[in-house]
Amino acid sequence: MLVRVALTGEVRDLPCLSVSWDELMEVANEQGVLALMYDGYGVYAKTGTLQMSLVDKTNLYGNVKIAERRYETQERLVEKLARLYNENGLRMMVLKGYGLSRLYPVTNHRQCSDVDIYLYGDQQRGDQLIEERWGIKVSNEHHHHTEFVVDGVLVENHYDFINVHAHSSSPKIERELKALAEKEDGEEFQIGDTIVYGMPPTLGVIFMLRHTAQHFAAMHVEIRHLVDWLLFTGKYRDNVDWELVNRVATENGLARFMEAFDKLAHSLVEDVELNDIENRIMGDIWEPWCRDGGPTEGFWRVWWFKGNRWWNNRWKNRLVYKESLADQVWTLIKSRFVKRGGKEMKRLRG
Repeated sequence: MLVRVALTGEVRDLPCLSVSWDELMEVANEQGVLALMYDGYGVYAKTGTLQMSLVDKTNLYGNVKIAERRYETQERLVEKLARLYNENGLRMMVLKGYGLSRLYPVTNHRQCSDVDIYLYGDQQRGDQLIEERWGIKVSNEHHHHTEFVVDGVLVENHYDFINVHAHSSSPKIERELKALAEKEDGEEFQIGDTIVYGMPPTLGVIFMLRHTAQHFAAMHVEIRHLVDWLLFTGKYRDNVDWELVNRVATENGLARFMEAFDKLAHSLVEDVELNDIENRIMGDIWEPWCRDGGPTEGFWRVWWFKGNRWWNNRWKNRLVYKESLADQVWTLIKSRFVKRGGKEMKRLRG
């Protein structure tokens, strides 16, 4: 309800709270909407219908200020990156986080972690500039993006929008996304004296759908992702090629997930009756099988955890992928060898 009022400004009667503010803040932080909770509380506090102790209020305010400072650091970084690239003839698209934050009622209340960018096919030149001009080492340890850290912020420079090695359907979706990046312009916005581009409407919907589905199937998603979808599709709905979106979703087994996810996103701001699968997805958002990435040391411990996670999440895999579970396992094994082979070639060359 606090998220709803933050997004709509509509004040409604609050349900009886059976948990403490500490617990609410912990859950809101896990779901990536702590700052939205703060905005919602502010609306109710003005009406006198909801109050919290000075200690709880100070705790909430302090955590929101930390998130705002982190956002400001990221915004300065986005401006700094875009300026470097623009001065060298490169355009920069911002994926996810910072780009989506501009759709939020309070821009710096979209909690972000890293910065994801796309340079319209000039990823290698972009990385070269980072190393030559700023002396920062760029890591090439991932399948579909490189990584580097600037001013304490992790940047993922995508040469592919999605990991084309992860599933057999991924290369086809990637081709659609690359074609849309060339064909369709995203919204242009200015930070200081620098131009940055947001995700084009149709590309943004397909990318968010597949990216969110992959996170959902592999681990979990958060209320923040529902808010992102709600705000992006709400603003650009009339500019999206829904015929193309529906074709891509149907051909790749994403149609049922997209329908459910869209309905769940609207349930944040509307009274919506959910069916069994939608309730199951929402239940997994609130209480996933595992919220963190599991152990990082010990070969057998890591693989035992990943195997258990995959087995417990197989219903989610069936919901978001057209490939059989056997095909998914085989593709995953191949992708591991591709990744390991790439690292070994890099080691031999170095």
